Formats: sequence, structure tokens, C-alpha cells
Amino acid sequence: MRTNYSWIIASVTALSIACGAISGCARKQRSAEKPATPVKAEAVQASNAPVGTRYSATIIPASQVQLAFSVGGYLETLLRLKGVDGRPRNIQQGDSVARGQVLASLRAKDYDVKVDQASGQLAQARAGLVSASAQVAEVQAAAEKARLDFDRAQALIATSSMTKPDYDAAKSQHDLYEAKYETARSQLRVAEAQISAAEAVRAAAAINRGDAVLKSPVDGIVLQRDADVGELISPGKPAFVLADTSVVKAQFGVPDLDVHNLKLGSALSVALDALPGSDFSGQITSIAPSADQKTRLFEVEVSIPNPQRLLKVGMIASLTLEATKSEGVPTVPLNAVVRSRNQPDQYSVFIIEERGDHPAAHLQSVSLGEAFGNRIAVQSGVNVGDRVITSGANRLVDGEVVQVIP
Repeated sequence: MRTNYSWIIASVTALSIACGAISGCARKQRSAEKPATPVKAEAVQASNAPVGTRYSATIIPASQVQLAFSVGGYLETLLRLKGVDGRPRNIQQGDSVARGQVLASLRAKDYDVKVDQASGQLAQARAGLVSASAQVAEVQAAAEKARLDFDRAQALIATSSMTKPDYDAAKSQHDLYEAKYETARSQLRVAEAQISAAEAVRAAAAINRGDAVLKSPVDGIVLQRDADVGELISPGKPAFVLADTSVVKAQFGVPDLDVHNLKLGSALSVALDALPGSDFSGQITSIAPSADQKTRLFEVEVSIPNPQRLLKVGMIASLTLEATKSEGVPTVPLNAVVRSRNQPDQYSVFIIEERGDHPAAHLQSVSLGEAFGNRIAVQSGVNVGDRVITSGANRLVDGEVVQVIP
């Protein structure tokens, strides 16, 4: 009897396909039944802590000045201070300086020469004045004698007691010395003008010599030094930036919704991460009358006394505006907050929702408020009593099945 192998092969093939289908279904079922992710959760609590709008501020000096030489020349000296190794060194960033202290000076001999030249010109002009004064006195005496002779000649000619030639000679002599006198007086005025000009040149040279020395106009610290010994300094080139930090300012920007609530003189408390546990009190001393065209924020400055120089220029501070008591404000643990994956500047939390037989994690965007210790207020997005995931949130995706563990 002949065996029908084709039917056997077909039967085996069908059976294999069926078994494969059954095995695939089993794998899909096992995949769909992925174990729930273990997480920890905590209920959203109500808090009566003060809440408000939190801002970051930058510490800036109350006053800052840029120093430059008004004249040019080679930088000859810089202020020498004792370094950490005990040896003298040139002044540098961070050093404290006193009002009137000499910070730097240009090569003095370049300006001493100009002062000496101006002094010589002034001495020459004064000698010319002495000579011109003597000439005026001499000519004035001769002119006075010629005037008297001419007056007598006029009297004699009137009585026909003098000849016409003698009268003409007396008149000529009188006119000559009058002209010489006027000329001498003009020369005297020129000499006086030369003295004034020479004095002005000498004063300018003396001022330039004084400007070759750069002094600190304030008690403060050096923020920047842009000059070195031996460098050819151009007039107006910045050499130092000084700041008075006995009083500093916390500078920040607020939107138009908050700026109308601020008033000059209002007290504000400022905190710094760099100085934990320390709060600094200040007053609002400046509110910009118009918003910045790019940021659309109004610049506000809070002046803070800084006698111990604890607050450094450039530090980041934080402050809260309009802190008020709010009943039942929802708060969540800080470790429940995650950064939004789609919008990095936004924040979210995972809320546990019941979906069928298993709880699931629902990603919910939130608006955060003030932080108190290890908790933070949530202005919108959650309600008191909601359960938020506090451990394992960073590994979750929206809708993932979870298992809440103690």
C-alpha cells in the first residue's frame, strides 16, 4: 500500500502553523501582562504657609565707576599690596581700596618737562612785562615834558612871543611822544596778555601732570584691572572698574501684573543659596517706569546694607513678592516634581489613577509656587487628596501601570 506523504506533510505544516500562532498569542499575552512598576506615593496635603510669586535676582553694586587716564603715556607704577605669600604685588581684582588712594601713575618725567617749559615761558613773559612797564614809564615822562612845552608854546604864539617854526617844533615833539606813549602802552598790554597765556599753559601742564596719577574716587573693591606696567596708555582707555559694595542692590524683573503692587520704600527680604540660613532685608529703591522691550519686564532694585561685604557682586538671590496666608494651598514633596519632557521650562507630577484592576500613572502639568522645606506649593494642576508618585517618577511614562509599595 502506498503512503500519502503529501497529506502528512500538509497536516504537519498546518499543525506547525497552528502551534506557531498559539505560541505567538502566548507571547503577546505575556507581553501585554508586563509587571507593574513599583512606586511610592503620597497624598497631596493642604498647607497654610505663606505663598507668593518667587523671583531670582542678581546682586549688583550700589555704585560702580570706570576709571581712565585723561592723558596718555607709559604706565610707570601700579599700587603695590601685600599678597597671600607676604610679598608685595600689583593691585588686582578683589582688592579693597580707599578714597584718594593712588592706584596707578604714568611716567612723570614726560609731564615734568612740559611743566618746566611752561614755567620758562611764563618767566620770559614776566620779564617782558617788566621791560614794557619800564618803557611805558620812560615814554610817559618824556610825553609829559613835551605836553608842557607845547602848552607853553601855545600861550606864547597867542601873544606873538614865539616864532612859528619854534611853535611847530614844539607841536611835533608833543605829537611824537604822544604816539610813543600809546605804542608803549600797547606793548604793555601785549606783555600782560602773554603772561596770561603763559600762566594758562603752565596751569594746563600742571593739571596734566596731576592727571598722570590715577586715584580712587570711592571706598570700594576692584572689579577689573585693564592696565599693566610699561603699557602705553591712550587717553580715555579704561584702566580700572571700582565698585562701592557697602550697599548692594538685588536687581530683578517683574511682569506688568505684579509691578503695580510694588512701592518705593517697601521692605523685602532676600535669600541667597550661597549663604544658606541668612536673610537680608532691603528696601525697594528703584522701579523702572517702562518695561524692557525684549523681556517685557519692569526692572526693580532692592538696596541692601552690606557692611560686612558678605554679598558679592554677581551672586544670585531669591525673593518672594506679595507673600500672603492662603488656606488649604496644595503642597507636594519636592521629589514628586519632574521636568516636563516636551517643555523643559515646565514641571509635572504623576498622579495615580485607577484604571480597571490596576492603578496607573497619569502625567499632570503643574504650576509651582513657594517652597517650604522639602515641600512646594502647587498653584494649579492638583487637588488636596490626590496621590502623587514620590519615588520612581523619573522612570515612568504617562499611562504606565504601577504598584504602590509602602
